[in-house]
Amino acid sequence: MNLNLSASLNATRLLFKPSVCLPHHTVSTFNDLPIPLDSALHARGLKANIRAVVLDKDDCFAYPDAKEVHGPYKVNRRSKR
Repeated sequence: MNLNLSASLNATRLLFKPSVCLPHHTVSTFNDLPIPLDSALHARGLKANIRAVVLDKDDCFAYPDAKEVHGPYKVNRRSKR
């Protein structure tokens, strides 16, 4: 039997601390995404160690089966500063 120890430990961790699976910050658009990513949490007085960003891709920022962000949504962040 193939035992995935990491998955088993993390599943157990969720039982004791389900908040690790909840979003701690959400944004409406890419333009609202704070750069650096942890700055929004630091501003609220929270310690941040961002390990993942989840994008809800129900054809909101890319065409179906596309592997790139829709052209008008591509923003050069450095040019905005």
